Amino acid sequence: MLFLNSSLTHLGAASMKLLITAQDEDGLSSARPAEVTMNVVQSAQAPAVFQRPRYTFTVPEDAPVGTSVGTVEASKPGDATESVSYRISSGDPHTWFSVHPKSGVINTIKPLDHESQPYALLFLQSYTSTSPIYSTTQVNITITDVNDNAPVFPKRRDAITVSQNTRPGTVLFIAHAHDYDSGANSVVQYHLKSSRNEMFTIDPNLGTVSLNKSLQVSHLQRYNLEILAKDEGEPSLSSTLTLSVNIDHTAADESLAFETLVYQVEIGEGYRKDSRVIQVRAHQTRGSHTSNSGLTYSLEAEAGFPPPPFRINPKTGWLYLSNNLDYETDSRYRFQVLSTSREASLVNITATATVIVLVLDINDNPPVFSSNMYYFTVSEGPSPQGLVGTVRAKDKDSGKNSQLSYILLSDGKYFRINAKTGEIINWVALDREQQSQHSLRVMVTDQGQPCLNATANIHVLVTDINDNTPQFNHLPSSKELNVPIWGGIPTGFVVTNLFAKDLDAGENGTVTHSLVTFGSEEDGRHFEIDSQSGDIRTTQLFSESTKPFYTLRITARDGGAPSLEDTAVVHIQ
Repeated sequence: MLFLNSSLTHLGAASMKLLITAQDEDGLSSARPAEVTMNVVQSAQAPAVFQRPRYTFTVPEDAPVGTSVGTVEASKPGDATESVSYRISSGDPHTWFSVHPKSGVINTIKPLDHESQPYALLFLQSYTSTSPIYSTTQVNITITDVNDNAPVFPKRRDAITVSQNTRPGTVLFIAHAHDYDSGANSVVQYHLKSSRNEMFTIDPNLGTVSLNKSLQVSHLQRYNLEILAKDEGEPSLSSTLTLSVNIDHTAADESLAFETLVYQVEIGEGYRKDSRVIQVRAHQTRGSHTSNSGLTYSLEAEAGFPPPPFRINPKTGWLYLSNNLDYETDSRYRFQVLSTSREASLVNITATATVIVLVLDINDNPPVFSSNMYYFTVSEGPSPQGLVGTVRAKDKDSGKNSQLSYILLSDGKYFRINAKTGEIINWVALDREQQSQHSLRVMVTDQGQPCLNATANIHVLVTDINDNTPQFNHLPSSKELNVPIWGGIPTGFVVTNLFAKDLDAGENGTVTHSLVTFGSEEDGRHFEIDSQSGDIRTTQLFSESTKPFYTLRITARDGGAPSLEDTAVVHIQ
């Protein structure tokens, strides 16, 4: 944090470079210092300054439209009586908020939604009608979650088939419901609404449905389980999945089955080809004797899911990656593994289980700007213009790996950037006549580990307003000129030039000169002025009765709307 130690009024307009080093408690210093450029802007009026450089407010997402979020306040130094006005310069792309221009109260003007935007980072400006500089503050508004989303299953009904010889404790099914809320509102617990004779159990946290008792004593062909997914919000919300468990009673005492009917594993997309993933195992049962020798494993794709990029060792049941993974292409695979026995005495010589592979994202995609070069136009003026334009970038990753922050790498004197939205803000008044264009460089970085970034260039063209009067720069401050001439000069002789220059551009800088003679109409016939060049010429010969003095008033007027003009006086002897 940098603080101002003394007044800067004696510096005028200046630029200072500070080198800042960092040192830890053990005495190790940063490899390179941070370079900070301080631009001191000369201003006749001191700007209004916010009481705090950063405000933090909280508002629930179900707050009604018109809710007051908080108040910002800026004050003029000393005893200045000029009123201060406020406006939101950036950070509100959905226009959810407004600030009262005089009181500084921030209100909601649209319904909020935590799930689409959990927080807002607003930049607010305070300004007066006379100061060329805006004071800026940052307002962090946290939009707190309310429990407005129930857990959602991918589908409301599902079915599985289970052999009557399946061992108690075997995992039969994994239920998963997603809740789009946050915090406790998104934590899902699973329960069975009713389990006949406690034949099945469910893990409340994992959602794994397991067989609790032997099915050999049951004569039912099917069990219909109602799985309840309930969040921990207040009040809690829930949804239900109906799972039909079909019982296969054809199995004999000698059978083949996997240890579990469903396997689920998570693997990062950074794992490469031939990496080992998970081992599946089946066993043969003859009465009380169990064996897993002489089995062959194979893999089978499941309809509706992408082809699995895996291969299986036919003897050990280990699954290996056969192709590299890409979370952005496919984040979930589901397929079948089969175990086949060579013993023909078994009634079911093939057993089947389901494998679910969840691919985890890694930060392998850098952000990409929508353009390598951005072109913006902003008008000059006595006060800053606020929002100039917006740069946008996207990241194919997910979660923190796709959360972006924008940083302006150049020109902190006239422009700033909203780190969250990429909005470019003009916060110091621009003068086209001093600098007609600005080149900026912006970087966007994600929040992954390690973070990845990209850069883009911004070209800002400053357009003209008619803020400069034509000037007779070669005349003294009195704007009067004395010119002696010989009475015998010919017609068309250039007496003098009174060209006025206008620093503006286009029509605003196009000057037209005109001439008015003091005295009689006859006096005005002796001289004329070229409207473009400002050359004053004689129009006729002078006679012996000609007046010895002529006084001409020259007007220089630009083509702006409204136009500006200046006048000068020429005394001709």
